[in-house]
Amino acid sequence: MLTGPGKLASKNLFVCARQCLDCADPVLKCELTDLAVAALKSGQLSLASTVEPESIGAPGRPPRPRLVPPRDLPRRRLGSTLGRATLLHALAHIEF
Repeated sequence: MLTGPGKLASKNLFVCARQCLDCADPVLKCELTDLAVAALKSGQLSLASTVEPESIGAPGRPPRPRLVPPRDLPRRRLGSTLGRATLLHALAHIEF
C-alpha cells in the first residue's frame, strides 16, 4: 500500500481512515474509501495503534462548490428515487 493517488497511505485502519477523511477530491475520496473497506474486509489493515487517536476536524472538500441558481436546475418530484436523491444532495449542499 504505497502513498500516492489512489493508494492507501498505511496498513493501519486509523491512518487510512484519516487519509480518506482528509482527501479533498470527491472521486479520489470514494476510491480511497473503497480501497480501505476492501483492505479491511480482507484482513490487510491492522486495528492496532500505538498513538492516541486525533480528533476529527473538518473533512477534506473541494475549494469551493460551483454555485448554480435554483431556477437553472431541473425539477424533480419526491415520488421518484431520483427526486429523493436530489433532495438529499440539496440538503448536503445546504450543510456544506
